[in-house]
Amino acid sequence: VAGPMTAYITTNTVSVTDGNLDLDFTASVDQPKVSAIEILPGTVAPAPTAPAAPTGVTAAAAGTANTVSWTAVSGATGYFVERATAAAGPWTRLNTTAQTGTSFSDTAGATFVPTALYRVVATNAAGSSAPSATATVTRTATPAPQPVRINTGGGAVTVGGVTFAADTAFSGGKTFSNASVTGISRTTADALYVNERSATANGGGFSYDIPVANGTYTVRLHHAEIWFGATSGGPAGNGNRVFSANFEGGTTEVVNRDIFASVGSMAAYVTAHNVTVTGGNLDIDFTASVNQPSIAAIEVLPGANTTTAIPGGAPLGAAVVAPAQNNTPVPPGAPAAIQGVTPQAAKPTVTTPTVATPRVTVPTVTVPRVTMPGTLLTVTGQQPPTTIAVPEARTPEALAPEAVQLNAPVSVLDSLLPQAMALPRDVVAGQPDVVAAPREIRLFGKEGFAMRSDTLAGLLLLGLMLGLLAARRLGLFRWVASVGARLAPREAESRP
Repeated sequence: VAGPMTAYITTNTVSVTDGNLDLDFTASVDQPKVSAIEILPGTVAPAPTAPAAPTGVTAAAAGTANTVSWTAVSGATGYFVERATAAAGPWTRLNTTAQTGTSFSDTAGATFVPTALYRVVATNAAGSSAPSATATVTRTATPAPQPVRINTGGGAVTVGGVTFAADTAFSGGKTFSNASVTGISRTTADALYVNERSATANGGGFSYDIPVANGTYTVRLHHAEIWFGATSGGPAGNGNRVFSANFEGGTTEVVNRDIFASVGSMAAYVTAHNVTVTGGNLDIDFTASVNQPSIAAIEVLPGANTTTAIPGGAPLGAAVVAPAQNNTPVPPGAPAAIQGVTPQAAKPTVTTPTVATPRVTVPTVTVPRVTMPGTLLTVTGQQPPTTIAVPEARTPEALAPEAVQLNAPVSVLDSLLPQAMALPRDVVAGQPDVVAAPREIRLFGKEGFAMRSDTLAGLLLLGLMLGLLAARRLGLFRWVASVGARLAPREAESRP
């Protein structure tokens, strides 16, 4: 039972009727033994029981708060105060930790609830009592609604001059924080995001019933992934935590939220939603399809589409949904900040943009009238204007790499270049415009080739010389000479 060299004590209640307390020790293995015996007069105290319900509960308006009081209960170690707007509930527990005093001050109820019903529950180690009788506070003039901000899963904290109350008005779930996560990106209010309320099991959920006056509110949900992908946390990646949130029943407004997929880990992510409250309590239900839902903070701001700045400056992750609709918020990434958010009356229609065809301006070629190579051609009508030098090639092979290609129709170049350059040229459709160099002759038309005029003259002279040599070999020169000799005398005789 206790191991060696360790004290072990048992207590038994015995009634003695004959003037002697008889104790018999027997053994089934080895020997029985005892180190000491105590005999104490009296009886063992009875097991503790849960306390009775509190009595004497009263509630009254006291300035900006409602004060609830009651009579102490024997055996109670603490008390819980609950509030509702009707006797049938739902009832919201106002203090999450039992308090030892016999009075409670409710500021939120005085601010938002015209008629508030209160009851008290006593508690001790054995359990809790039944609720007390109710006490009611009715205010004839309800102050203007004020923002409600809750640091879900944590204690009261002030960030950016704005105070978030300690976690309250929840049902179910657990608190969680990652001791290795101390810094949160996308915000300066790091302390607001390092703790959260999440479910107690994968696939589970929890809810909040926040007492507010009937009306329309902007509800902002603050999130940060402090486990998956976080320091000392679980594996990073999309789809590790997927959950939904529903306001006031009906169609689920937030569907399949994945914080990591939206902003990664250890980063603030805030969305805003317009919600209309009709029962005196804002009901928010969180459910998970993968792992557990989580929430770092909740803001309830009077009015729709509020432009109140987000404490810490985190950017808004989704557009506001109009109160008359129950649409899914626009996916993350639409607006960059909450300022100027436009309500969404219905699911947006995606329109394919019309792409305008640009007006094409045909470039013009401006050149001086020249006949020498090396002239600069300036092409305007494009950005920037292009200047091209007329090539100085003398053969088709040398000219080809330097061919001038201009971004203009062939017809435009046909009307400009011949007049400007006064050079023989040839245009082939779909090919660069080739301008022949000076003193070149194009032979055999467009399908022929260009040749320098002096080269052609030399070839013709060479052909003539070769022809003369051939004629000499054939005796043609002697025949021509003899004919000339016979004709010479006749010409002399005919002279006067």
